[in-house]
Amino acid sequence: MSRSYYAVFQAARALLAVEGLESRKHSGVVSLFNRHFVKPARVEKQIGAILKDAWRQREIADYSDVADFGRDEAQQLLRDAGTFVTTIEILVQGKKP
Repeated sequence: MSRSYYAVFQAARALLAVEGLESRKHSGVVSLFNRHFVKPARVEKQIGAILKDAWRQREIADYSDVADFGRDEAQQLLRDAGTFVTTIEILVQGKKP
C-alpha cells in the first residue's frame, strides 16, 4: 500500500514542480493538487480521488495498530497508481489526458 501511494505522491509532486509549486508535506501536495488540477478540471475528479484515497490507505497501513488490507485492495491501489502516474506523465509532456 505504501509503495503504491509513494508512486502517486511523487508523480503529483513532479507535476506540481512543473507548475512551480512545491510542498514537502503530504497534506500540502494533496491540497495543491486539488486546488490547481482538480478544481479547475485540468484532471478528472477520479484522479484527485486516487491521490486522496491512496494517502488515506497509506496512513492506515503505516500508522494503524491493525491494518487489514487484502490482496484485492492492494492490487486495486496498484492499478489506480498506474492510472494516476500515466495521467501525470501525459500532463508533464504537455498533452491533455
